[in-house]
Amino acid sequence: MWDQKLRLSNERMELYAMNELQNIERIRNAQEQITKSVDEMMSEFKTIMYNKLNHVLQSNQLLPTQLPNTLAPSTLMKDCPNLTSEIFFNEMEKRYFTNDASFEKYAETLEFYRSTWTILKQENDYLRSQMQEKMEKALLERDTYVTLYTMEKTRSETCERKLRHTNKLLDDQLKQLSNKENVAIQNFDNGIKSDEYDKLKNQIQELELQIKKEKEINFKQEQSLIEQHQKSLNFFIHERRNLFNTISASKGNIQMLCRIRPPLDIDGSSDIIVVKNKDIPTQLNLKYKGQWLPFSFETIFSSDDDQQRVFQEIQSTVFSVLDGTNVCIMAYGMTSSGKTFTIQGSENDPGISRRALKCLFEQASYRSNMYTININVSCIEIYNNTICDLLSTDQQRLVIRMKQDGENHIPGVTIIPVTSQDDVQLLFSTASLRRRTASTVCNEASSRSHMLLIINIQSENIRNDEQTNGRLLFLDLAGSEKVDRSELTGERLNEANYINKSLSELGNVIRAIGENQAYVPFRNCELTYFLKDTLTNNSKIIMITQIAPTQNFVDETLSTLRFAHTARAVRRRNGDGLGTPIILLFTSSKSNVIFWGLSQSLKVRGQVHV
Repeated sequence: MWDQKLRLSNERMELYAMNELQNIERIRNAQEQITKSVDEMMSEFKTIMYNKLNHVLQSNQLLPTQLPNTLAPSTLMKDCPNLTSEIFFNEMEKRYFTNDASFEKYAETLEFYRSTWTILKQENDYLRSQMQEKMEKALLERDTYVTLYTMEKTRSETCERKLRHTNKLLDDQLKQLSNKENVAIQNFDNGIKSDEYDKLKNQIQELELQIKKEKEINFKQEQSLIEQHQKSLNFFIHERRNLFNTISASKGNIQMLCRIRPPLDIDGSSDIIVVKNKDIPTQLNLKYKGQWLPFSFETIFSSDDDQQRVFQEIQSTVFSVLDGTNVCIMAYGMTSSGKTFTIQGSENDPGISRRALKCLFEQASYRSNMYTININVSCIEIYNNTICDLLSTDQQRLVIRMKQDGENHIPGVTIIPVTSQDDVQLLFSTASLRRRTASTVCNEASSRSHMLLIINIQSENIRNDEQTNGRLLFLDLAGSEKVDRSELTGERLNEANYINKSLSELGNVIRAIGENQAYVPFRNCELTYFLKDTLTNNSKIIMITQIAPTQNFVDETLSTLRFAHTARAVRRRNGDGLGTPIILLFTSSKSNVIFWGLSQSLKVRGQVHV
């Protein structure tokens, strides 16, 4: 308490002293200004006097001779050597300028400043005396608080010493009582009969032995249950794999899905010409030149279906990658049809690739007791028939190499292990920033390259060291463009030509596979060469046809639907005679070349039903 009072007193005294010093400083500044003004006035006054005197002397040359010799300046200076020039001028002022109004004005001003300076000096002396009195009072008050604080501190120290002494006495008494208690307990224990003690000891040993046996039995039962659970899980995984393969074989090599995107600003006020059949959920109708043309798919997504609904349809196929299956999901359609949105989506509304990685993480965590699962990701783009690494700052051109088993690989490509959604988000952000896009008439952010997201999954059984390797490939193809409609020139035109050529070569490859030709032109472009192992080996491929719903793109939409319809008739056979499904996402019409090439091969086999 006294510490606080003393501190407050010192603070008040310091504050008061600071205020008084500020007042004194203000008065001193005022005095300096007045003194400066007086000096300036005196200097100006003297200058005026000198000037007037010279003027008088010049105008009246007879004046010096008329003056008494005793008043001449030379006589005065000779007779009175101690007389200063100022006295001389004062005498001249009294004799010749008594009635001068300007002199009276300056004299009054000088007198005013002298009186003001005197008043300020008196006020300054008064304030100094007041400050001195208050300082002495504050010092006296501080000394009083210091004295009271010292007395209170002494009293507190005395009380503290007494309290420590009291605590020591209580501790000694507590120790004495504790010793007495221990002696009493010891005497009580000694009073127990030895045979009763031995009996209790034997009972404790029997209980400990029984507990140990129970633990061993429980441990064996737990191990047996774990083994049964793992066997059941292995059986379930293999059974699910077999069932999935059976279902995939029954569906065919190529699973065809269709997604209708909502109308966009580029559609203008065009009429809706694509309608989902309410009576037949797997059929949609396209209005073309006044006629309604039907097209069938395994699943049709309307513009109201969200990203999760699309992913649910392909989720089982994604899970098969953990069993060593290779899966390819391709988005194929015209520009501005929603391919990139379906494949990648956004951070708030992720596409099927982000959702697939999330489910793979969940499955890896679920199987962690039996399997060690590693997930690695690469991302490339094919721009103007050149492969570039989207996860590397080095834009050196990459080349495709084929292994002896027919699987392709790209030496030097960046491979990043991912374990969480944060890793995936960073990966997609990096790839999206580096992928080449440009604004066109049909699309403000048109992709100018094919983007491939490659997910490699290695799974190893902890108990038997069995290893499986699966690959999940997401292919976001660049949209085909009609050069005359897009009004492309220069670099954009060159890009469009490369895009259309690569898509045309893809159609030629599919045609050659459909006709069982001995030579398939995979090497005609980097896109088809990369897809060689996917189109020929044991891979599952899904096609999702995403179309524009308005009249503005009716020709492109019809071409896409016809290609999707005829692609369903293609079946590939692997060494075991099992079909390999392909998943393509058609997001609007593409070049008629692909449709023409595939339809011609299927017409020969009598498999076209449009």
